[in-house]
Amino acid sequence: MQLTGLSFLRWAMVGGGIVAGLPAFAPPAFAADLAATPAATAQSFDQRWKVTFSDEVQYYSWDSSQGYPHIPLQFPPDPRGPAHGYQVYNPFGLQLDGKATDDLQVQMLIRSGYLWSGQTNAGVSANTATTTDTTLGTTLTYNGIAGYQPFVSLNVNAPTGQTVLLGTNALARPDPDVAAVGTFGQGWNVGPTAGVNIALAQNLIATLSTGYTYRGTFNSEGMIPVVGVQGIASNKPGDDWTANAMLNFQPIDTLLLQLGGAFTVEGTTLIDGVPIFKTGDKFVITGGARYLWTPQLASQLNGTFTHIDRNKIQSLAAPFALFTEAVDSNSNITQLLASTTYTLGQVSFGPTGGFTYRDHNDYDPTLAAFLPAKTGWVLGAMASWVASQQVTLTARGEHRWIHENENPNLGPLLGFPAITTNVWVAAVAGTVKF
Repeated sequence: MQLTGLSFLRWAMVGGGIVAGLPAFAPPAFAADLAATPAATAQSFDQRWKVTFSDEVQYYSWDSSQGYPHIPLQFPPDPRGPAHGYQVYNPFGLQLDGKATDDLQVQMLIRSGYLWSGQTNAGVSANTATTTDTTLGTTLTYNGIAGYQPFVSLNVNAPTGQTVLLGTNALARPDPDVAAVGTFGQGWNVGPTAGVNIALAQNLIATLSTGYTYRGTFNSEGMIPVVGVQGIASNKPGDDWTANAMLNFQPIDTLLLQLGGAFTVEGTTLIDGVPIFKTGDKFVITGGARYLWTPQLASQLNGTFTHIDRNKIQSLAAPFALFTEAVDSNSNITQLLASTTYTLGQVSFGPTGGFTYRDHNDYDPTLAAFLPAKTGWVLGAMASWVASQQVTLTARGEHRWIHENENPNLGPLLGFPAITTNVWVAAVAGTVKF
């Protein structure tokens, strides 16, 4: 059956699952066909509003040829040797979807989590249990204009996670490329967004949006000086502005295509009030395709390419000013995700796979650390069971192989050796609709 208007967009973003793992360029919920005149049928409260609770438990276990954070190349070599770690992450959320009026769709979301994380290397073990930050989100979508859906949203990060880990406790933070959560908290972040969905044709929908994120100050542990007394650092990540665009196109009944782009400008990161770093402008291109071989068998492929321009960094000659670096130290990051799903009654299952390539460096302003070039492979499987109209259960398992390149480019005794990491991932999740 040919999908039209919003029915097509819903399949693109929900049934097709193509947006999973890619930046979210379009609002998460819609209420009417973009190409149709909105209906004015009155509905009861129960029909207008839906509540969804979701909960997931993710388990990560890894072995690495060197501990994290990595110690630079030295003479004699780093004595720590191999390391291993784990993380159990339990994200959960509550979402309310409904109609405030016949033309106004409302979505409200609250999401948080709890985690246990730890690493052991050179006989030193660190373990931490903490809540994560809490996300609050609201999206309003207006359906009263045929062919157009304007929307506004507001997302807030509330700092309920732990940001200060003194002494060896900081070793509990994993490599962000290995586990789900690399940093356990930030400050208050407030991000308004505005945009519109436009039905360009019966099978072509465009989404345009722009947003600004204010990123608040938070504390973290400071460096341990020679005297051995560790201080507390005040971190202020740079605010950012982003412009997004996406096209959803269904050329034939069984094929869905997506193409999107984003451009982000980030402000200056301050530590203890001193300008330290400004990430270069970021360009992201995303694409995806989903094909229905039969009513029961579907395959999809998603891809993301990220380029970041040259950063602004401190200079020893003028430490309170920032200068554009001579050579771009950032990476081009390529990510591919593929899966095939077979549906048999209320059960769906199939293989999953992925590839990530970071060709140079990447800087994480939240961690205030460089992430060297890496190549990663993922192979796994997933299954889901629609137990009833209200309850859905899912499970997945993965094995990840990650190779981090040797990086001698930071100067004598400041480079990093090649590092190999193997990761096992298992997750179970459930959603309940009321």
